[in-house]
Order: sequence, then structure tokens, then C-alpha cells
Amino acid sequence: SPNQPSLTELEVAALDILEEDPDGFFLLVENEGIDEVGHGGIATGHGRMGTLVWEMKAFNDAVQAALTWAQARPNQDTLIVVVADHECGDLTVTDTSVVPGTVPAGTFGSTGHTAKPVGVFAWGPGSAQVAQVADNTDIHALLLPTVPTITTEPVDRAAQAGQSATFSLSASGTLNLSYQWQRNGVNLGGRTSPQLSFTPSMADNGARFRCVVSNEMGEAQTREAVLSVSPPTADPVLNAATRGFLDLRTGGQAEVPYESAGGAVTLEIYSLRGERVRKIHGDTAGGAQSIGWNGRDESGRLVGPGVYLFRLAAPGVNRTGKIVTID
Repeated sequence: SPNQPSLTELEVAALDILEEDPDGFFLLVENEGIDEVGHGGIATGHGRMGTLVWEMKAFNDAVQAALTWAQARPNQDTLIVVVADHECGDLTVTDTSVVPGTVPAGTFGSTGHTAKPVGVFAWGPGSAQVAQVADNTDIHALLLPTVPTITTEPVDRAAQAGQSATFSLSASGTLNLSYQWQRNGVNLGGRTSPQLSFTPSMADNGARFRCVVSNEMGEAQTREAVLSVSPPTADPVLNAATRGFLDLRTGGQAEVPYESAGGAVTLEIYSLRGERVRKIHGDTAGGAQSIGWNGRDESGRLVGPGVYLFRLAAPGVNRTGKIVTID
């Protein structure tokens, strides 16, 4: 009918009314004529392909009008999803070079629904979710997204300084979930996965760790899990040869003896607070050897007098002990 409003005119009128709602709105715009063509219906004088092109053009105009409206909103807060509820007609376009302004040639293999996949196009908040193959029921989650929910909380942990500590969580929610771990309320750079693993020092004793999980709808925070850190413990079975004494006044070294088959050797020195003072690398040809520490930290400064712990690692050797410095 010449007096019948177009699909675009109906859509624009609906948007003019619905945009006044402060709570937002959901608007479904459908061109039933496309489905009718798939089922075999035609418009007189146009043929099946001609009718399909006409109906698709009308629908495309409505999509463009919706996009123009959404892009003009100050916060661009509207999600537009363009999707078919099913494929109908089993259309194959046979033209290899379509002339603009003409109807392409094609064949329909059916007058009913088929199991062929259909395209999904989206613009706006959450639109990145459609960049993948999905079930048609997944569109529901896209249109009605939810804020994240923490399903498994991180638990308190205990670890020795220099050993590994791990916190983890599980979360659910629609849209892409992002993770950000925090220590005492401050973001940890690069810690953006559901699991946090690191090597603590004594400075981490009593620190509180939590994760902020977010998506485009909002965020959720886990509980704060507390980390208890204890100093590295010395091997309870030590003999006199594994206890070093270092006189800081003489400028000598405390030698730590060991016997190895040969290869790289590492000597780590820790304070009683679990803070690493020095890491010394060496290499040995094998047999009875020793590696020494001159009482200086990584910056070359002499340490103060006191008791220090060492950890020695070499092929076939992994031992701990104490070094006493005097002044």
C-alpha cells in the first residue's frame, strides 16, 4: 500500500518514544518479508530473487537508521545485534559478477528452514562477543549480560620466603571477563589471569591479595586472602663444615663446601627476615669444591653483623645452612 509506513519509519517512531525511558529499553525490529521469500513467497513482477533483494534493502535501511541513532547518543550505550533466527530457503547466489543495480541470479534449494549457520553482526557494548561461532541460544546472554559472580574465592596461604605461593579464583558471567589482582588494594602489574603465582619475601608477610573481575556490565571483587610468610628454614642436619663464620674486618670470604658431579652452582644469601641479600653464580668441574661469600650485598655494600641463611644448589646438591658475620 502506498500509505503504509516503511520498516525504517516504524523503527524511528519507536525509538523516538522509547528513548524517553530512563531505565533503557529493548526493541525488536523484524522484516517478515525476508522469511516469506525463503518459504517461496514472491511479490508480483519481481520474482523470488527480486523480492528477496527488495526486502533485504528495506531491512538494511532499518539497520542503518538504528546505527545512526545509536552512534549519536552521548555515551554510545546501545547494543545493536543483527541476526536471523534461522536460515530459510537454502539460497545460493550463482552470479560471479553482479552488475550494480541488477538482481543477481540465484537458486533456492528449499522452501523451508535449514540447518545452515547464519551471520551475526553487532555494534556497541559487548559486541566483541559475536566475533566467534556460537549457538543461537547464546544471543540471549549477549542481549541480557550479567555482571561477574565469584564462584570460588581465593583462600589464605602460608609459604616460606623464596618459595612459591599461589592464589586462584573462579568466576562466572557473560561477556569477556577481565582479571586484575591487587596487593593491599593496589593493582599488580601484569597479574591479569584467574591465578596468581609468585615468589614472596618477608615483606609479603601479612599482605592481603584479592582479584577484581570485570566485564562491560560491572565488576566483582573476591575476598582478601592473607599470605603468611616465614623465613627460610635451615637444614636441621648440619655439621661444622656447613657453618661459615665471616669476619667483616678482614675482607675475607665465608666458604661453603660441597661435592658435585660438575656444572653450574648457585649460592643465595638471605637475612633472617627472608630477604635475599646476594645471589652468587659459579661453575665447577666436579668433585670437592667450595663457593664463597664476601659479606657484601648485590650493590657491593658490606652487610651488618648477624646471622644469615644460605641456600646452595648444584648438580646433585641442594642444601641450606647459616653464616655468622662478626665485626
